[in-house]
Amino acid sequence: MFEYFLYQQDDGIVEKLSRKYTSCLFLLSSVLVLLIQRFQDPIVCSFPDVFSSSQISAGTDICFWKDNYQTSRKLSNEHDKIFNIHKWLPCILLLQAISFFLPCILWRIVYTLCGKNLSQFVNEINYCNTLESSDVRQRKLEILGSRILGRSSGFLSITYGLIKLLYLINAVGQMILLAFLLNWGTLLFKFAHFLPIPKESYLSLLVSCHYKIGKYEVSADCVLQSNHWNGAMACLLVIWLVALIPILLFDAILWLIDYCRWPDKFLREHLSSYNKEDEDLAQFKMFYLNRDTEFILKIIAENSGYFIVSELVWKLWDYFSGKFPYSSPDAPPYEITDDNEQSSI
Repeated sequence: MFEYFLYQQDDGIVEKLSRKYTSCLFLLSSVLVLLIQRFQDPIVCSFPDVFSSSQISAGTDICFWKDNYQTSRKLSNEHDKIFNIHKWLPCILLLQAISFFLPCILWRIVYTLCGKNLSQFVNEINYCNTLESSDVRQRKLEILGSRILGRSSGFLSITYGLIKLLYLINAVGQMILLAFLLNWGTLLFKFAHFLPIPKESYLSLLVSCHYKIGKYEVSADCVLQSNHWNGAMACLLVIWLVALIPILLFDAILWLIDYCRWPDKFLREHLSSYNKEDEDLAQFKMFYLNRDTEFILKIIAENSGYFIVSELVWKLWDYFSGKFPYSSPDAPPYEITDDNEQSSI
């Protein structure tokens, strides 16, 4: 289970934007907010002059932990009180970072259960790309080609599209959550209707704290200093997600179009040096490779390189043409080892 969390090359660049870069960005933001809260006074309150230093210290702790804030002294109703989440923002950002990685975990579980370890395929073809001996290189590509082939109904391709959709839904949901914490919905509504801009949010800067000591009620105006950085951090993350979501949406639409049309462009590019009939290419694609094998080749090409994948496609074409003994998609899998022999697994 631990290997699912390790660095692997098993998806496209757009998915890496979510599961790698966005997760790291939210994780670093969580750590930064935690350090700011740790080494900076998170809240500063003004108390009556008669308060001693110990009473001020105790009152500051109460105001920090009580979560009984109001946006001004004029508010007194219970429903006017706000719940300030500045203490929990590091945990929220950490959970958001994990959520951007969860679709990747699901994807790795699915293709592993299907017996098509994409990360292993990419690693093996990258290893083949480093071999200097042409004979050994060709032998290993033949073995790898026999392992990639297999009967399938396009399950991996469809699952990959659903994973793209999960990335998109997650990004939209996380952006809505951050915008909700910043109270952007009310701000945009009042701005559009020329109403006074509200100052309240779940990351408010100026608040009023109320608590009781015995029979005495104490009120203090407080400044949540940590929310200077919390609000700025949340705004930057929202801007990042606003830029990320159109990319995810455009990529999902392109995948859907490509899946419905199933064009020959990929195979034609890698088989450009072969003299082949369109009918042979159609049979090669539909009845020999099928959707999942072509999809695996595209993932390998995106993570390894054009030329080495072209060699692999040539080997598969040679299988299809009957030039190698393992010309059936049901050929037994083989394990690529460092010697020149191939061993059955």
